Amino acid sequence: MNEEQKRQVAIFRFGVIHDFVGGVRLERGEQQRLLREKCERKWSIPFSSRTRLTRSTVLRWIKRYRESNKKLESLYPKDRSDRGVSRGLDEETSLALIHLRKELPRMPVPELIKTGHKRRLLLPGTKLSLSTVYRLFHRHQLMTPLMATPQDRRKFESELPNDLWQSDPMHGPQVVVNGRMRKTDVQDSEWLCRLLRSGLVSGSFIPPRDIRELRDLTRHKRKLIQAITAEKQRVEKVLEDANIKLASIASDTLGASGKKIIEELIKGELEPEGMAELSKGRLRQKRGDLKEALVGEVREHHKFMIKVSLKHIRPMEKILSDIERKIQEKIDRHYKEEYELLQTIPGVKGEASTLIAEMGVDMERFPSEEHLSSWAGMSPGDNESGGKKKPRSTTYGNKCLKTMLTEFAWVASKTKDTYLRSKYHSLVGRRGKKKALVALGHKILIMCYHILKYRRPYKELGVDYLDRKRKDKITRSYIKRLNHLGYEVTLKEAA
Repeated sequence: MNEEQKRQVAIFRFGVIHDFVGGVRLERGEQQRLLREKCERKWSIPFSSRTRLTRSTVLRWIKRYRESNKKLESLYPKDRSDRGVSRGLDEETSLALIHLRKELPRMPVPELIKTGHKRRLLLPGTKLSLSTVYRLFHRHQLMTPLMATPQDRRKFESELPNDLWQSDPMHGPQVVVNGRMRKTDVQDSEWLCRLLRSGLVSGSFIPPRDIRELRDLTRHKRKLIQAITAEKQRVEKVLEDANIKLASIASDTLGASGKKIIEELIKGELEPEGMAELSKGRLRQKRGDLKEALVGEVREHHKFMIKVSLKHIRPMEKILSDIERKIQEKIDRHYKEEYELLQTIPGVKGEASTLIAEMGVDMERFPSEEHLSSWAGMSPGDNESGGKKKPRSTTYGNKCLKTMLTEFAWVASKTKDTYLRSKYHSLVGRRGKKKALVALGHKILIMCYHILKYRRPYKELGVDYLDRKRKDKITRSYIKRLNHLGYEVTLKEAA
């Protein structure tokens, strides 16, 4: 680097530190803020490919400039006296490190140096700078990722369904040893590897090919339904903007009646009275309210936006019907019995295919119902410290299955004269709606486990099952309350 280039570098460095050495006294907080800003921004550094400056570098420039009595020459870059030569490395040490690197290409450099000392390839007491070793490897092109063949980390299929299990000690299930939860730092990872070799780490469940294909279809179906619903909501938003309150009268804006009314709105030929006469079914009983709801101002912009959304909905509905037909074909071919058994659960109905796709039909893979619940992420969390129980959520698991179980629980809570409805109402007063739904979803999952394992349909316990089970407790509670109000109660069995 010649003098002119050094001067350009010095001017750049002075521009960086000018706020600190320009003669204006800054408070300590202001100095720290400026220093942080200069380290966070990107710079165009002369004759360098780097774009960031470290805190220590800026402070070193400030110190050198002040100690030199504010001379620009103090910011000139210094020439290295050992350019092209590794610092502190003789030829024998360099050859030993290069040989070791070629033998162990994927080993981190600090561990490589330790291995060299263990094998006595490096002289005892030799202290090596990591930056020096890195420069040596870079010069001999031993730091490129292509020097070693990467491991194939894909998941492989097995010849027979459900006979492949996979374990990952770094990201798999947590392991408790001697009452301690093992962490994933280097030493504990080595310990987990030894546990894995000994068969003490449980594996992850990989379903057979038919289930995986069915899972792809059901998940894609769910995404399509979400996209179609989003487009329908856009249509409702445009109608609201035009002061058309169709959604307030019709339960389905894009149902049979709603589509005809929206088509006439786009054409603009009929009056509200005429459009109200297009309604069908129970909506005809609300023709008076419907006529008032259809009085609005539909502009060309509104018509265009509705046309775009309807044009987007039609092909998605066609694809959805194709996917549903494909799902039904797979169910009829492989899992018809399991599908019919799961449909007996209140709230599940036609969505039993999702349960089969997410957890399979072979419950022997799960030692107990608790294991299935934990795998699905429906088990209650446990957060206790110092004898105090803290707020906790459910465990991590299969998000798609957890979502569907919660939806099934919501539908089951609305059914009439069922055990699941009474169970929901017994929980919602104490736990709230959301926690009650998760608990009900957990119940449905346990039912699925036993139905698939023993091949038996769901047995309805009845809406009064919980009352009969807790009859004595409920009786004592009511007697106590009546006594509290000043009454004496004598019980007599009804005939």
